Amino acid sequence: MECDRAVLVAQIGAFEHYNIPRLLNTHGALAALITDYWSPFRFGHKAPTRLPGVFKRSLQRFSADIPSGKVIQTPLSAMLQCAGSLLRPGMYRTQLQALACQAFDRKVERESSVVHHAFWGYCNSSLQSLRYERANGKWAVLSQYDTGHEWEQVIKDELKLYKLRHYYSFGPPMRYEYQAAEWETANQVVVNSEWTRNALSRAGVPSDKMALIPIPWLEEPIGVPPHSWSPATRPLKVLFVGRFCVGKGVMYALDAARQLSGSPVQFTFVGTSLIDLSSIFVPDNVTVIEHRSRPEVLAYYDSHDVLLFPTLSDGFGLVQLEALSRNLPVVATNACGTVVVPDETGFVIDTRSAASIVDAIKKIFDAPDCIAKWSANCRQRLSEFSGDSVWPLLQSVLKLTAHQDDRVGQSCDLGCGGTKITAE
Repeated sequence: MECDRAVLVAQIGAFEHYNIPRLLNTHGALAALITDYWSPFRFGHKAPTRLPGVFKRSLQRFSADIPSGKVIQTPLSAMLQCAGSLLRPGMYRTQLQALACQAFDRKVERESSVVHHAFWGYCNSSLQSLRYERANGKWAVLSQYDTGHEWEQVIKDELKLYKLRHYYSFGPPMRYEYQAAEWETANQVVVNSEWTRNALSRAGVPSDKMALIPIPWLEEPIGVPPHSWSPATRPLKVLFVGRFCVGKGVMYALDAARQLSGSPVQFTFVGTSLIDLSSIFVPDNVTVIEHRSRPEVLAYYDSHDVLLFPTLSDGFGLVQLEALSRNLPVVATNACGTVVVPDETGFVIDTRSAASIVDAIKKIFDAPDCIAKWSANCRQRLSEFSGDSVWPLLQSVLKLTAHQDDRVGQSCDLGCGGTKITAE
């Protein structure tokens, strides 16, 4: 056991592949994981294919790296989440999801008997837990996985610009009052990118209350050969993975594809659509594929030449690390976690710019050997997000060493861009 203290983690869903509780457990620092549902089955990514999507995904809600004896489930919140996911987007779905978060939050408070010194919760479902933990002398950390109100405003602006039929559900205005209360209550607010830190600063979160910890990549390396491409053999194959929605920048990617019509390039979009596809123009060089199982998605990584991630606002963008793990170069905006090293593992492009996407693709046309060069660098860059790299940052934020106490004013330097974080 590397730590003499333990952390209670509260997490709805399989967010980030349970990477934080997994990393804590690896170092003997996980007191318990409270989650809405933990599958007793071990189908993994081979769940029965005929099940509806929500039930199929629920069978994948577990991690072999976390003992089931350390997992506490909240059946009521799980049922509400499930019911909400089966409804069409709208007020009823939003209300059910909000009720699920509240039920989950209350359950966390009732499980406080688990011996722990620190608490880690996620935004939008942790306010009561944070208050309870702090009132009982625990160190309370909130993980902010998105940019808060700015994210929703980005979506609304894009929908208004393009006048699309869509399947979005927006939370009530009180949701952002709830988030602000979470920020105020937590001892520490963890963000996964400089992009999110800047957004929260604009929302009023003190800079010395925030700490930047990138999402760790804990999967074992897989023997995938490096990618290469030659225009003499076939068209360039560009892949997008994630929700097909305006927030991910898909309208600019589609515009870029239209501008490149007639060029040797094909675009594949893989993910659930939140846009009515009948309301948009899809060029002939674009294929849109609805949600696929994880093994199928990995196969797309392996069969393409570059990942395009034109997001307008993301807390991090885990898909970038998934691509690097398959030796797939990445072209991404800077509106997310800093993963791409320009001209070493891909390109960084401008947000809201089809022209920037077109320019990046044309640069690949001009120097096709760059795909092989970038691909060869992917694993080295990925190692910088390993559990060993992220653990010291997590350890410091959660005060997991004996010399760190919970005194007001305790400070520690995480080495995240020179930022000094100070507990309130």
